Amino acid sequence: MPYANPACDDFIPDCSQLHELYAPPEYHQFRLPIPSPSSVDPSDPSPDMKFVLSALGPIAFNVSVRRPGQSQRYRLALLLGYERHWSRVWNWTSFLVNHFVLGDDPETEEGLSFRDALLDVFPKLLALYFVDGSGFDVTYTRSFMQKRSDVFPLIIQVLSYALHFSHPSLHPMLTLPLDVALAASGEKPLRLRNATFLIRSPDTVNLLFSYISTEIQKSAESDSSYLQNALRTIWFLTETKPERKFLSVLILSRDAIGCLASWCRTLVLPSRLPVTAFESECCIVEDSLDSLKHVLHVLCLSTSMEHHRYPAMALLLRGGIIQSWIYAGRLISYDETRLAPPQDEYFGRTVGRMFFELLGDLPSMLGCHKIFGLVSRSLRACLVGESQKNQTRREALEFFLKDNVSCSPNLTHKALGELWERLVAQVAKVEMERRTFEQQGLVVCGYPKCPHRGTYIGSKIYRMRCARCKTTVYCSQSCQKRDWKNGNHRVKCNSAYDVEISLTEHRYLVSRTS
Repeated sequence: MPYANPACDDFIPDCSQLHELYAPPEYHQFRLPIPSPSSVDPSDPSPDMKFVLSALGPIAFNVSVRRPGQSQRYRLALLLGYERHWSRVWNWTSFLVNHFVLGDDPETEEGLSFRDALLDVFPKLLALYFVDGSGFDVTYTRSFMQKRSDVFPLIIQVLSYALHFSHPSLHPMLTLPLDVALAASGEKPLRLRNATFLIRSPDTVNLLFSYISTEIQKSAESDSSYLQNALRTIWFLTETKPERKFLSVLILSRDAIGCLASWCRTLVLPSRLPVTAFESECCIVEDSLDSLKHVLHVLCLSTSMEHHRYPAMALLLRGGIIQSWIYAGRLISYDETRLAPPQDEYFGRTVGRMFFELLGDLPSMLGCHKIFGLVSRSLRACLVGESQKNQTRREALEFFLKDNVSCSPNLTHKALGELWERLVAQVAKVEMERRTFEQQGLVVCGYPKCPHRGTYIGSKIYRMRCARCKTTVYCSQSCQKRDWKNGNHRVKCNSAYDVEISLTEHRYLVSRTS
């Protein structure tokens, strides 16, 4: 393990004895024997426990970050000394956390103060910075996780506690999973072990989603750093290999797509991002852009999973993703027209490209009757519905259509304009064909021996759909019963389409909204 940042100006090659420069007496206190669990009272910490906690505070203060006026040589000695004694420090720390934080709640003021002081120290003991203080040094955290397998589980359990009780330690705890994920990114065994534990801890993910849903409703002027840390945590969870497996569990364990769609719409609301925010150089726009990219990234992953593709898109459409796309018009233009856009360390693409990646396949999915119905209603609401009566929404639509056109010299605006035009044209075409189809009154029936199958009655008729497979259509209840008994539909009901119908009938059946 490297002992110093190579960029240090005063790095000393001969560092084998540097830990002797700083051997504080606090480390001797961790030689005390750990008491038995049965003797621990969370409301009345023993003198030894108070003694150990009094030592943890100075240690965490010295090793977490580089203090003003602290030389690199002195800080290197601090880190080496801490690394040497870390195992004893962790034995006591994990013991205290398990009994005073994750165990029974303290009932006295002394016990509560002890717990709060422990939670304040805990994240500082695991996230250490470079010797020169330039940033987070993953090598130390990685070394800690390699030494002890209980480091990451304890971090997640403490984060769950802070989320559940909205403890003041929540904000520093939100950054700790990011540091740990970064530290484990280069080690496949650590990455897989952490991912496995997360998959088995859905309660933590649920609490994190609830926290984001609450924070995202706050005003855009409020401090968004904690919200962004929480969103980055969700992003890191989906990036953790095997991310497909974890994302699948994430979607199935909670209505994650609905939450993400709701967050996306909240972040781009005109009331949250008024026009004046774009006219003045304001950090609100940058913060909203960063948060929106984290949300869209997870959404793109969810819709790219083959077995979740159509259900995820249906949930997105129900969550108003098309309206969010329109509301994001100014953010898309802002992201595309910046003269010197900052380096995007996470995504490497603009928010417009992310929307195109998310919705680019939507025209090809209109064959699904549910997708078509949701898209049709969304477009109708945006173009001819109540949105046109609302001046803010109307202005958002006009701005979106003005910038995103197929003849735009900007490739992203051109791609989005072509996507919008293709989507509107295909929906209008299918709706017209469906009206014609309904007026002709073609009798479509899944029962092969139906005497009226394929005939026209010249008026709209009522059709029945199998309540189990949701695909087979009948002209009457009697035909449905006959097909169930005599047509063997009982056996074939789980198939998507279990009867042979003409291509013309198939095209109109799948475009129905049922």
